[in-house]
Amino acid sequence: MSVDDRDWGDLIIWMNFRNFLFSALILSFSISCWAKSKLGEYYYGFGYSLVETDKGKKKEGDFLRLSAYGPNDSESDLSVHLDYGSVESNASDGTSFGIGINYLVHFEDLTGSNSPIHPYIGIGISYLDEETPILLAEDGFTWSMYVGSEFKINRSLSAYLGGKLYGLWSDFSVNDLMLCTGMTWWIDNDHGVTFDYAKYLDSELNQFTLQYLYSWK
Repeated sequence: MSVDDRDWGDLIIWMNFRNFLFSALILSFSISCWAKSKLGEYYYGFGYSLVETDKGKKKEGDFLRLSAYGPNDSESDLSVHLDYGSVESNASDGTSFGIGINYLVHFEDLTGSNSPIHPYIGIGISYLDEETPILLAEDGFTWSMYVGSEFKINRSLSAYLGGKLYGLWSDFSVNDLMLCTGMTWWIDNDHGVTFDYAKYLDSELNQFTLQYLYSWK
């Protein structure tokens, strides 16, 4: 076979490979439009969180989280959570307990029902009791406001990017801003795993959370 014949053969192979990649990308995008979402779904969550500060400050904690999520209607969700763990701050040990309920509104109409982008906003109320404060300087009932968006990647994977502003009901000057991101892998239609990272700007905390999800509908 001549050099020219090999060049033409390589060109044909490359063009077929390029067409295959293009078709795969189109298929991946179209599949993502029907990917499973964490919004508008019934599921339980059971997870573990590790909290630690940046260098120079000694604050850390370990938390277990139980949560439940479900649609309130076609455009909003309700969720409840229970957190319990051990915390350490400046060589002082203690426990941390939190319980709360959140209300989220998602806006599929803005991007289309088949869009991979699902923005949301929300509000919440919770109660926080820490023997050694690390999340907030004081205990009590707290308020929270959420904003973010979920991004579907393919049939199994989705990610999100968002933030939460929260503080004490009794003193609005005691507050913090949390920025968060994460990824969810649905193993099948019922079972999933999610990994989240959150950065608390005022308290300078880093939080890493791994959760198992069970969806029964």
